[in-house]
Amino acid sequence: MDSFCYPQLRKKNILSDVFWAQLNGVLKLLQPVAQWITVIESDKPQLSIIARLFSELAMHFESTNSNPFTKQEQKLALASLAARREFCLKDVHKAANLLDPRYIGKQLSEEDAVDACELIANLAKCADGISEDDVLADLASYRSKSGLWSKPFIWSS
Repeated sequence: MDSFCYPQLRKKNILSDVFWAQLNGVLKLLQPVAQWITVIESDKPQLSIIARLFSELAMHFESTNSNPFTKQEQKLALASLAARREFCLKDVHKAANLLDPRYIGKQLSEEDAVDACELIANLAKCADGISEDDVLADLASYRSKSGLWSKPFIWSS
């Protein structure tokens, strides 16, 4: 039964405290989605934040205090988010997240980090005069903050 077809149901819904509580829950649930859409619509380069975006949305959708859905609906919403992540998050986003000093791959799974490293290694193969082994060694130092990367002034700049 659709409340749009039955005016008495619309009135009942509008007067229902339960309806407004559920609507408020939906608004709280979708607020971070709207905020992230605003962020990624920017003209600034945003490749590295895509992994963070999906990580934060997944944590938000999983939290019970902001979720107005039943367990089944929550499961479907998380599956939909995971499918969207799979569709949107490509190796270039993973590599950008891994190389961004703000993140250093923190929002990446181990498999995602390997995908990012593989892309970086493949790009090194394409560059003349650059050794893939040197790039991977530098990447390992970068991720572990050792060698040149152990200096605080590097990270503060």
